[in-house]
Amino acid sequence: MQIDFYGVNDPIARESFIRAVSPLSPEEFRVSVSFNHDPKDNLPIADYRVLLLWEPSAVMPWQYKEKNRSKFDLVIPMSSWRARNLGYHKFSFHPYQPSGELISPWRSRSRRIVMINSAKFSASPRSNYGLRRRTSKALNRARVGYVLFGSNWKMPFRLQVVKRAVAMKNSLIARERLSFRESFSELLYRFPEYKGHIEDKNLILGDSELSLVIENESDWITEKLFDSICCGSVPVFVGPDLSSEFPELENCVIRIEPDPQKIVQRVATLTDQEVEKKKRAIENYLKISGQRGLDFWRPSELWARTAKIVGEALTRNSNR
Repeated sequence: MQIDFYGVNDPIARESFIRAVSPLSPEEFRVSVSFNHDPKDNLPIADYRVLLLWEPSAVMPWQYKEKNRSKFDLVIPMSSWRARNLGYHKFSFHPYQPSGELISPWRSRSRRIVMINSAKFSASPRSNYGLRRRTSKALNRARVGYVLFGSNWKMPFRLQVVKRAVAMKNSLIARERLSFRESFSELLYRFPEYKGHIEDKNLILGDSELSLVIENESDWITEKLFDSICCGSVPVFVGPDLSSEFPELENCVIRIEPDPQKIVQRVATLTDQEVEKKKRAIENYLKISGQRGLDFWRPSELWARTAKIVGEALTRNSNR
């Protein structure tokens, strides 16, 4: 069997798929695994096509259209919450591997709250990029000890307008409803709270008591949540409800509503007791071994489970 990968060349993913899938079909059988798919591109030449919905619809709205997804034999959203929203029963998650040593949440820190993100734009009503901009502005004005790091927050005005226009064009191409509030949010704001690009985010998170984690969209989780937890910085979190699938992870976060003023109020009124409770939860979570803790998210584990989904689907397909 031949397996072709498109979009991401992850050696751990490749090895996992080859090990799980290769024995299941004849040598001449060809499988493609696409990390995203732009309908403008040709479909992979394959007997069986797999699509991983790697990027959110805020970034690639066209690939979420049913017309595009229907071109593939198997579609795997990278989130259980997104899978349910799209009507799929199989799903995976983005893998996570800590990039350094785990940092105790009890370590002394000089910053109160930080957000580390690149400035991005979307016209999708599901996007939280605009929420990040509005919340950053609100936290700065509230003077709660907030700072912002990342890239592209000081881009020239003309370039910013171009990027926003491209985001609107992408949504129009995908024929999705436009959110003008999302498209033009904080167009003239200059982000005085921005402190620049950083090479090592662990240094910043490890010196910040709280970390503002606003996911790209509210129906999946990414490395931002785990970066904060592994650095002992309590996540102030906008994202999916983790309580049923990952209760120990839910215990680590300070959940907030996706509203800038309510976020400001929550941050401003947090008690030491609340923060310490979350620090204890983080400390406990980082000690958990096996599938309830960080081990669940490791690349070797997640890619093995994802490859198993593909293998099971191929087996069903060959038995028809």
